[in-house]
Amino acid sequence: MSLSRGVLLIFRNAAYRPSCLWANYLSSSSFSSSFGIRATNKELNQMIRSGYIGEAREIFEKLESRNTVTWSTMISGYVKRREMTQARKLFDEMTERDVVTWNAMISGYVSCGGVRFLEEARKLFDEMPLRDFFAWNTMISLDMRRMGG
Repeated sequence: MSLSRGVLLIFRNAAYRPSCLWANYLSSSSFSSSFGIRATNKELNQMIRSGYIGEAREIFEKLESRNTVTWSTMISGYVKRREMTQARKLFDEMTERDVVTWNAMISGYVSCGGVRFLEEARKLFDEMPLRDFFAWNTMISLDMRRMGG
């Protein structure tokens, strides 16, 4: 990405106020955020919410370290946009998944509807190592959809 494109992207959405993460991103091929993983995750989340998921993904790919929140932030961003193929690719790349990430994927498949997506939701639920209240409620809503209720 050129510097001018990065500047245009920054100003395209006046509600979004980028941090120095953008400066690091624009000037390097890989980086470790000097702000810490928590601040980096917050910035990625804000970028995604502001419609910059492509740019957030580029930064995600360049990060030297990621935690489950970093992964879940990207996955949830794709789920909210109903880009389940991209969400699933990231989910499959994760080495350590938490209940939040499992739930994001399952609820994303359920919200997309369609037989294929509902089958994927069920398959993931069956593979899920620890099922919480949210996961069970999501599956109940899936069964209700199947029954037409």
